[in-house]
Amino acid sequence: MARMILVKYNHNNSGGSDWLEDADWYALERAGWAVDWIKNSISELHKRGELFRGPLAISASKKFSSVEAAKVEFMRITGEDSEAEGCSCCGPPHAFRTVK
Repeated sequence: MARMILVKYNHNNSGGSDWLEDADWYALERAGWAVDWIKNSISELHKRGELFRGPLAISASKKFSSVEAAKVEFMRITGEDSEAEGCSCCGPPHAFRTVK
């Protein structure tokens, strides 16, 4: 049996825009990814009563046999290139890593 590892995806607002749409986050969740919804976090903006005008989420995680398997599923669900370079100042829009 293949050892499963927890893979975490992080989104970066590269080039001044969000690369994932709201529908992408919901699709990841439907596919079993644990999405870290912004609405569930408490930030200074929320404490001041201000609205957050960014993406619905910035990270998600799920168990896979490898990081590559996570990237394949991510690309199938979102249509995004998991290896996109993004802009030169902000860096890649998508990052995947294992979590202990």
